[in-house]
Amino acid sequence: MEILEADAIGLDYSSLAPGAAVAGNLPYYASAPILFGLLEHTGGTGPWILMLQREVADRIRSEPGTKGYGTLTALLAPHRVVSLVSNVGPGAFHPAPKVSSAVLRFDPRPAPLFPDVDGEAYRRVVKAAFGTRRKTLRNSLRAAGFDDPEATLAAAGIDPGRRGETLAPAELADIARVLQRRLVGGSG
Repeated sequence: MEILEADAIGLDYSSLAPGAAVAGNLPYYASAPILFGLLEHTGGTGPWILMLQREVADRIRSEPGTKGYGTLTALLAPHRVVSLVSNVGPGAFHPAPKVSSAVLRFDPRPAPLFPDVDGEAYRRVVKAAFGTRRKTLRNSLRAAGFDDPEATLAAAGIDPGRRGETLAPAELADIARVLQRRLVGGSG
């Protein structure tokens, strides 16, 4: 077994050995950038066991339609199964922080949930849907530069008056499929 000690923010995760496990206590201020970095190379790594600020861990495990559900949760869903290992109170540290922590396990899915959906199209849809949380999907997609968001959403069977945080990952994938078809077909 080889152990690599490195700065998680600057690490090129594509350089890890296939199936490598990732473990760490993520600095609270850097959790999202590190997780986004891991996600860029999610296919090559094994399980991730990470301690995060409890608030961040709760958001990662949140469901569509809840306050915490967002970009990171939706981007993780196709590739990782997230489970709570343990909650960790401030008393476990010295000096005790003012926040609680949680250890999460991120297991790779045997196969992506949406193998027919291009990863970049899915990311584009997720970022657009959550980029302006208080806007309707129609307006969020328009603000993100989508051509004819009404037609895109209609073709995906999604009400354009909904907000991004109400969409399950499968619905976001439906929009990405339409986007892919439109781009391949030359109308989009």
